Parts: sequence; C-alpha cells; structure tokens
Amino acid sequence: MKPLYDLTNIDLQKHPIWMIEGGPDEQAIIKPAENFDCANERAYIARTKFKLADGTEMFGYCSPTDDSGLDYIQPVIITANGHARFWYDNPPNHPEPDYLCSLLGRNVDRIFPVKYECEIPFEGHHVSGILNQVNVPSTATQSGSRGFLTPSPHTTLHAGPHRAVHDDGAHKELKNSHEL
Repeated sequence: MKPLYDLTNIDLQKHPIWMIEGGPDEQAIIKPAENFDCANERAYIARTKFKLADGTEMFGYCSPTDDSGLDYIQPVIITANGHARFWYDNPPNHPEPDYLCSLLGRNVDRIFPVKYECEIPFEGHHVSGILNQVNVPSTATQSGSRGFLTPSPHTTLHAGPHRAVHDDGAHKELKNSHEL
C-alpha cells in the first residue's frame, strides 16, 4: 500500500491496476489489484497512455470503471516532477494550466488536445477520450494562460452505482477516440 501521489510509472508497469483504499486524492491510499472484481463497491485506477498535441506519448492513470464523465475518469499523467491533473474537485492552490505546463515541460499549444486511452479494458471496453483543457471548479480563477480553464461539470443525478447524468453536457468533451 502507498499514497496515490507516490505512484510512479514503474509501479504501473509492474501492476497496471490499483485499488483505492479511501480518502480524497491528496490522502488516498492505493494497493495493487489483479482485476476490477469489486468495481461496484471500490474505486480503481489503471495504466493509461496519453498522446499530447505535439505527438509526445506519456503514461499515467485514469479510473476506467465509470466512463460517464471526466469527474469519474479523472485522467492523470505521471511525470518525474509530479502528477499532472486535468480535473479538480476543488480549486487548486496553484494557477492552471501553468502548473500543468510546468510539469509537462511544454506550452499549452504543445499539450492540447490530449488523447488518452486506458490500457486495461473494463467490461471489454478501453476507456478513451480527448482532453481540451484543465477542468477546475467554477470558483477557481484563471491564471491568464490563454483561457484553457473551464468550469468543471457537476453531477446532478446518479443513475446507478457507477453512472451519472451531467446537466451541462460537459462530458461530451470526452470523445471516443481509438487513434492513440
């Protein structure tokens, strides 16, 4: 078991699926898992491949067991300098997308759009999509970096143990893409 933010790409190569034991991202504890056996009761993350706008391939993770919206998938690229997030539940304590650019060592034009695909299928499906910005709560302020911050979608109705309905269509930004 280890803190989520100590997870490395080497860890994901050795164990491509991890079960989240609890706590928000900042305090989450994870452990390797063989499969998604308890997907109705537990949260999981799995190794994910990312392709930046400039063609660079990177790796990290996402939560593939519910693909109903970015707020559930929450893709993250793991870098040597930290975890590069594209979704925030709460306003970050640093300006975005400046922080993302710093972690990835690129300007915004070389990052977005970002294609991603989870390497581990869940129920026969590889979760994939396209990210066009960093998504933050509407209470966060922009950093002035070309307007790539947008308010995050919010869930208004749960339609089952792992499904949600979003009232603003924001999860339509997640286009199925198998072009990675």
